[in-house]
Amino acid sequence: MSPYSFFTLMCFLFGAGATWYGCATDGKVIFEHKVDYNSIPDTSGVPMPDFEIPQGVKVCEVKLQVVGLPSGTQKFEGFVSAEIYDDAEKESCQVGGDVYYDYGVSDGESWSERVNSTSKFFKVDTAGKFSADLFFERGNGLKEFGTNEPVNVSHAEVIFQIKTGEGDMANYMIIWGIVFLVIGGILLFGLDEFA
Repeated sequence: MSPYSFFTLMCFLFGAGATWYGCATDGKVIFEHKVDYNSIPDTSGVPMPDFEIPQGVKVCEVKLQVVGLPSGTQKFEGFVSAEIYDDAEKESCQVGGDVYYDYGVSDGESWSERVNSTSKFFKVDTAGKFSADLFFERGNGLKEFGTNEPVNVSHAEVIFQIKTGEGDMANYMIIWGIVFLVIGGILLFGLDEFA
């Protein structure tokens, strides 16, 4: 095998391996809990059931997502957050972000914009039992566009989710994997095929 062929083969193997590793470590759900939107008080948090982070997990992602809010001609704004504690009651992570649904009309055209989740990666110092508190500040709540009348929210939920993951490392591996697959393709087929 010539050095050229060997290098081409190595590009394909590394590219395929890195892409597979990046996708495989993207995250496995460890814990998920849904909380009724209306059951979260404005002034205090809601405790989540305890959950276990297994041995060998070094990085986790916590994701908070608001689902089931009415859309269409309504406007909504709020702030969802959580605090995660290890077994010794030491804070491991704090995550929070704005969630909103905005609707309007400009030059006779209607438009909408939605952000309904926030997430953050955190380092796991010691595997074991964890606890968390979920918070939701409703801001101006849900209002009807034009009249600004409050809208009743009956079926909305906030989802608290913990996933394993290598964070940015998984994304970098996918990117580098694709780069090496492209280089391998160029070496295999020649630059003229891609021109």
